[in-house]
Amino acid sequence: MSDLGTLDWSHSSSPSTSTDQSVAVPLEDQILQLLPSDGKARPNQELMAALSVIGGEGREKFWQARDKLVEDGKAVRGRGRGGSTGRVTVEDPALPDAGVGDVTTELDRQSEEALYEPLLKVLMGDWQSDKGFDYLAVEDASRAGRRNTGGKWTRPDLVGIEVQVFTYLPVKTLSVHTFEVKPADMIDVTAVYEALAHRRAATHSYVLLHVPNSENPPAALEAVINEARRHGIGVVVFSEPSDYATWDERVVADRVEPEPAALDEFIRVQVPEAAKARIEKAVR
Repeated sequence: MSDLGTLDWSHSSSPSTSTDQSVAVPLEDQILQLLPSDGKARPNQELMAALSVIGGEGREKFWQARDKLVEDGKAVRGRGRGGSTGRVTVEDPALPDAGVGDVTTELDRQSEEALYEPLLKVLMGDWQSDKGFDYLAVEDASRAGRRNTGGKWTRPDLVGIEVQVFTYLPVKTLSVHTFEVKPADMIDVTAVYEALAHRRAATHSYVLLHVPNSENPPAALEAVINEARRHGIGVVVFSEPSDYATWDERVVADRVEPEPAALDEFIRVQVPEAAKARIEKAVR
């Protein structure tokens, strides 16, 4: 594992009991010190704020250190807006849902197309870091132009593709994550059925729902969540598309195994040439 970095607590309020302020505390230990001993999860954004983590490099080191704690069995990933992290306890290693506040940023209605770019940036950044994904490609598949992709409902808005290599399995596993995006005034159960159509050639399908004001959510939101849960479709609700701290994963997507030919055809038709070249190299 590469050096995950340290933070100097000498100019901030530190949970460390060490009296030697000249000794830098490893970032993994700093995160662990911030986690409640009873196993209750803390939002990742709250942990970053407590550690004064800013900028891309700081966030990358945070995710690396957090993932090392998970790999070492000292912490587990949790849910909530922006994800969360909890300490593994001896008595009960199960992680409860994060107690995240329900504060969102009030936004005017944004069009579906306007949401794509900021959502893509988060999918390529904090989302995959938090979930432990390693995307080879994250693409806007909605702009497939006049290509014949098999019909409107077979074309997701966004797609992320990864190839996983496991330590004790002699295989490479291809995962295709599709995302159906809905602005606030277009949220209904149709989104779930569109995501279901994607599963013909995807391993995980999600709906991403823009809810600018959590105090006044769309009337259909709970129906969408219930229907998605029934079908194993993931649901992420967000108030600010570019801020992962406002993303709340309400339903975790089930993994399904589509026909290999359908998966191969999906990549051939939906994915740009440059991304296809990366995928082809990775699976060889």
